[in-house]
Amino acid sequence: MTAHADGVSVPTPPSTSAADYLALLSTFPGMVFRRQNDEPGTLTFVSEGSRQLLGIAPEELTSGRRSYLSLIHPEDRPAFFAYFNATLSGSPTAHAEYRLVLDDGTIKWIWGNTHAVTAADGKVESIHGYIIDITEQRISALRDQHRITILAALASRAPLKTVMHAIVQSMEAEDPSIACSIMLLDPAGRRLSLAAAPSLPPAVQATLNEIDVCAEGGPSSVAAYTGQRTIVEDLRADSGASGENAQLLIHEARRLSCWAEPIFAHGGRLLGTIATLYRAPHVPTDEDINRVARAASYVTLALDLDSAISSAKESGRLAQATLDSLGAHLAVLDADGTILATNEIWREYARTNLAEPEQIAQGTNHLAYLEKTGKLDRPQNLPRYHAIREVINGSRDTWADEFTVNIRGEERRFYCRVTRFAEQVPSELSCRIPT
Repeated sequence: MTAHADGVSVPTPPSTSAADYLALLSTFPGMVFRRQNDEPGTLTFVSEGSRQLLGIAPEELTSGRRSYLSLIHPEDRPAFFAYFNATLSGSPTAHAEYRLVLDDGTIKWIWGNTHAVTAADGKVESIHGYIIDITEQRISALRDQHRITILAALASRAPLKTVMHAIVQSMEAEDPSIACSIMLLDPAGRRLSLAAAPSLPPAVQATLNEIDVCAEGGPSSVAAYTGQRTIVEDLRADSGASGENAQLLIHEARRLSCWAEPIFAHGGRLLGTIATLYRAPHVPTDEDINRVARAASYVTLALDLDSAISSAKESGRLAQATLDSLGAHLAVLDADGTILATNEIWREYARTNLAEPEQIAQGTNHLAYLEKTGKLDRPQNLPRYHAIREVINGSRDTWADEFTVNIRGEERRFYCRVTRFAEQVPSELSCRIPT
């Protein structure tokens, strides 16, 4: 028998018994499988890891009573089949990242690796492979990406509504099954106004546009009134279920559970609320609470900066300080490609690595620089030039690339990401250099 890991064949020692080998597989942090190359895609072996990873016993999959394919997220199925068909077509190894939707609604990101086993005539007999859970890594990467996007939007003085939308979208990206809203308190402390709820239907948004802070309202109203977390596990069983807002949430938004968390300024003043809605009855977990706490910290920062910038003469200095706090090499471009702002890490890189650091300094046209150098001696700059053009004109929202540049005799590896904020905000070009 032969085990495969990342395309490397590892022969099982002849002295290893089947029981020992199965015991060894049971320690693998994922699921190992063998699939026949037949029309139903029969699974002839599934390791015990399926219980923890999928919540499904191995025999349920090998008997055909449960289908692994049915767990694949609908949006990821085309890419999954392309990846799997590459193995069936004779590709020695293939791998892919995709999502699974488990029986309880949990979404997991999966790394899958497959290896084709061929007969003497070259035909694929079976496929051996494994899958592991990479959800934590994916969510961590998403958090980093959204953190940079939100803070860069603040540094570029994007409209408050744009920042609030970015915060909500960062929450929903971590768990696509939820819908979130941010409500802000008026100066009198009596009413909440809707700041962002992009995933809720327009009819629901209209009813939430302005609501009273009171003890008998929905979760956001009560959370603002009491200053405490308010949970409605099942909207259908709540005393206010007959109200217009609750009925719209149930029938229009198709949400059955909602909980709201008050947002406080650093001095303890109430700023508003964040609400999270679910499609099934739900009680917030520690992960849910931590997600909202992170979002609330961004809301607080956004409101603090908005207040400071509106009243301070040195608003440019405040925005620059926020930009300088980011850990990525970052520049903000306008619609023409001119660099509006850079952070200190970007400037330090230019000073220490470029013969003419002013070429990528504030006020210069970065697109002109990329086009010129791309045609001369840095062809890797041309794809970036075209990508930024596409982000600016709206034909794509984001772009990323990795490339290597020889700087003073040293090969340096770069990761570049370009992101479009919104129509009314400049594009952002961030270039992170791994150490």
